Amino acid sequence: MIRALSRLCAGFLLAGLFTGCATKLYIPGNRFMSPEASGELLKGDFKVGGVGVTHVEVADDITSASPNTTPLLLKNSSMELGLQLGLASRLDAYYNIVFGAPSAVGLKLQLIGDTAQNSKKGNFSLAIAGGAFIGNLKTTATVGSDTGNSDVNFGGYEALIPIGYRANDGFLVYVTPFQSHVTAAVDIKRTSGGVTTTTAQPNGFGVMRGVTLGLRLGGGVFLALEASGTETTWTREQPSTLESTKFSDTAIGAAIGGQW
Repeated sequence: MIRALSRLCAGFLLAGLFTGCATKLYIPGNRFMSPEASGELLKGDFKVGGVGVTHVEVADDITSASPNTTPLLLKNSSMELGLQLGLASRLDAYYNIVFGAPSAVGLKLQLIGDTAQNSKKGNFSLAIAGGAFIGNLKTTATVGSDTGNSDVNFGGYEALIPIGYRANDGFLVYVTPFQSHVTAAVDIKRTSGGVTTTTAQPNGFGVMRGVTLGLRLGGGVFLALEASGTETTWTREQPSTLESTKFSDTAIGAAIGGQW
């Protein structure tokens, strides 16, 4: 099972890499966040897996003297690394990295139910979580004697309400309504004949709303599976305001992890 998941994760990552000269970013639809807090200071978990993402193309060809900056939304996939660490009995900090997307750093507070250290069959749990998006994404492409460079600086926030039930000690089912608001400051430059010029600055923001159905199987070592129904829009703010059509998707994710 672990070998099969490794191949799946490699496929997720490769699917997102080979996209030519476009400036793109991802908004993830999977997080693998349990509604149960770690339960003690410095207790926690980590996970690695493949996630479904909404691919936002903000410029079609950064080597062009006049790139097309009409936003285009597509289905894609990537790879995630996540860490959750206990700060208090019901409060965790988390940090998630998704390749091609902003990183998320935030807090999760469990309001109802036993924490992961004491959770047994029949436990109902509810938490609230929120975090900030941070990070930078750079792209370079060369066609002939022309080189394009794009620099994307991320901001924004996310909010989640994980709700779960343990069907047995090693089987957690959860549902998580969520919203992500991603901002991107984009700067695209082209170098041709030794002269560098700014060709576009298609700054914008995206909003993803969705609901995740997830399963977590195991204890110290676990497998997490998710399916998220999502709706996403992207609004270009410069050089003029232009909103994409709404993009609906089902994001499928799988991860393996460890809990201590």
